[in-house]
Amino acid sequence: MRWVLATGEEYRGGPGPQPPAADMRLMWYDDELAAVAQRWADQCQFKHDTCRSVERFPVGQNIYLERTSRPLKRPDWEAVTNKWFDEVAKHSGRQTLYPYRFSAVTGHFTQLAWASSFLMGCGVSEYTELAAGRRWYTRLYVCNYGPSGNVIGDWMYRAGEACSGCGPESYCYYGLCV
Repeated sequence: MRWVLATGEEYRGGPGPQPPAADMRLMWYDDELAAVAQRWADQCQFKHDTCRSVERFPVGQNIYLERTSRPLKRPDWEAVTNKWFDEVAKHSGRQTLYPYRFSAVTGHFTQLAWASSFLMGCGVSEYTELAAGRRWYTRLYVCNYGPSGNVIGDWMYRAGEACSGCGPESYCYYGLCV
């Protein structure tokens, strides 16, 4: 998904298309961020963790709750990530790249698209709840990102030809800086 945005191929949003990203980094999985995300998911609370930062940097977070009256099938990370990324359809494009202004309707997308966030780790928990006399099967997804995105007044990413803003020691991989 990040490569679609980085290369200027994301046509949703208003006005679309979203501008290509000159400096978007490839995302890598991080075990420490995953452990912190799993510890939070295990709390079974559908709200953002306020104590999630690690020694290396502040940490951003996306959460998603799935609830049904039938037993849950296996976790579908692709579907959840797509739901977060689909917020791009509500994103206003170039005028919100800098200075960044937070919007609750696009915050999951902007964290996913934050150029300098290059590490992520996720956790999931499943539990049952009783509400309105019914049993609900619930799954809580949590993903942490580092360094944190959604920093008010900062750059979401720099618009420009994909990889044109990568550092001299970097190389380009599918439009992302490595």
